[in-house]
Amino acid sequence: MNLMRQRWSETYRTMSRKFDDFLQEQLQDPEIREEYEALQPEHTVIQAMIDARKKSGIELNII
Repeated sequence: MNLMRQRWSETYRTMSRKFDDFLQEQLQDPEIREEYEALQPEHTVIQAMIDARKKSGIELNII
């Protein structure tokens, strides 16, 4: 099980890194950056909801 977790972790980091690279590349475009930044307040609220759900111990399938 630890090997599976390790491999998933390595894969996730690679995927995450590729997305981060892609995002940084896309954000060089001023129009894309403007739209991305306009969505930040919504992303902040969504992340706060996710954090509150996790902290309360409520599972996603219960909601």
